[in-house]
Amino acid sequence: MNDTLNYFRTAPEYRSANYHKLTFSMMYYYNEAYVLPLSHDEVVHGKATIIQKMSGDYDDKFPQARAMYMYMYAHPGKKLNFMGNEIAQFREWDEKRQQDWDILKFPKHREFHRFMMELNEVYEKHSAFWEADYAQDGFRWIDCHQEEKCIYAFERKSKKERIVAVFHFGNTKEQEYVMKISDGGFYNVPIIIAFSRGNTGGMSAES
Repeated sequence: MNDTLNYFRTAPEYRSANYHKLTFSMMYYYNEAYVLPLSHDEVVHGKATIIQKMSGDYDDKFPQARAMYMYMYAHPGKKLNFMGNEIAQFREWDEKRQQDWDILKFPKHREFHRFMMELNEVYEKHSAFWEADYAQDGFRWIDCHQEEKCIYAFERKSKKERIVAVFHFGNTKEQEYVMKISDGGFYNVPIIIAFSRGNTGGMSAES
């Protein structure tokens, strides 16, 4: 969690130096039983909320947060997302106040909330994201050596499906990126989320 948040605090043009903050977790993953927490501790005591932690100005923070959550949901491990994160709340949590639900009248917050609901639905629908979280064959790196481009690709599997997740977290457009997938077939691309500065983060699932 700390490595991931620190990575997304960093501006995209400087992320290549921190590339392996996102790959290191799988070095010791199978010795742990992961929960991926964005918890109460991360949104209090001056630490700033999750949306505030993202790199960039107000407009840039939303696509950065969407990309981070896509990565978090595709990564093996059970998820924990503390209240207020799902509406991109900028005010830290306070047990004496309710959440700032009125920010949903603003398009960016309303769209982010809808994104989170749809991401939850995708996660629930596709067993590859959760069925084999702690199994050796539930996860496989496809590409984790694109340090300069900040591209990551991995595979999640369950008994009935295989999902390939591809992320581009850098600040350059990559129009000729080639990725080899074993056991060829036909693929659908159900999700492509715009990333800041012209980049995209996406998932593709085998049909």
